[in-house]
Amino acid sequence: MRNALFLIPLLWLVAGCQSDTLYQKEVTLPESGWTRNEPVSYEFEIQDTSIFYELMLDVEAKDVYRYQNLYINIHTQFPDGKLEKDIVSLEMGTPGGKWHGKCSAGICKVPIQLQQKFRFPIKGDYKINLHQFTRMDTIKDLSSLRLSINKVVE
Repeated sequence: MRNALFLIPLLWLVAGCQSDTLYQKEVTLPESGWTRNEPVSYEFEIQDTSIFYELMLDVEAKDVYRYQNLYINIHTQFPDGKLEKDIVSLEMGTPGGKWHGKCSAGICKVPIQLQQKFRFPIKGDYKINLHQFTRMDTIKDLSSLRLSINKVVE
C-alpha cells in the first residue's frame, strides 16, 4: 500500500508536464568528420504560436570522442527572413570524462536541451543550420545529430 501511495504523486508529476513531438529529423554525419563549411540543416513549419515548445538536440558520438563539449554556431532563419546566430557549447561530458548520456557498443547518445518552454514568434517556415564551431576545420567521432521540436503540454 505504501508503494501505491508513493506512485500517485509520481504519476501526477509525469502526467502534468508531457511533450508531443512536432518535428524530428536525424542527420548522419560523414565518417570522415564534420567540417566547418558543411552545415547540418533542418526545415520545419510552425502553425501555432500560442503554445510552448522545447528544442532538443540528441548528439550521437563514438565513445572515443575526446572532448568534454562541442561548440556549434546555430543559424535560425525566421519566416520573415530575419536571421539569428548563436554560439553554443554543448556539454557532452564531465571534466573527468564521464558522458552525460547513455553509452552502448561504443556509441554514446547525449540529449541536450537547446531551449525550453519557449514560443515561436511568428507562423511559417523556419530553417535551422548547425555549424560545428571548434578550433579544428574537421571534427571526428561524431555520428549523428537529431533535432526534435516538442510541444510542451502542461
